[in-house]
Amino acid sequence: MLKLAKKVLRRKTWRGRANALIDGVFHRGFPDPVYVALDTCAHFLVEVDDPKRFAEKFARYNLKYLLPRRRR
Repeated sequence: MLKLAKKVLRRKTWRGRANALIDGVFHRGFPDPVYVALDTCAHFLVEVDDPKRFAEKFARYNLKYLLPRRRR
């Protein structure tokens, strides 16, 4: 818990602090799709003023957890 608090307080902007807090709470449950969905919704609330930026971040960081894995 102390590590999470330090990580949150290191961020300079409120958006960075909010995203760090969201990551600390929901990333513990990854790759469970429920936690990925909750994480996505929470990040959307923070990034609601810039939907294009949100979509880019979602595709980069969370989409891989929701797609089925390919077999080799």
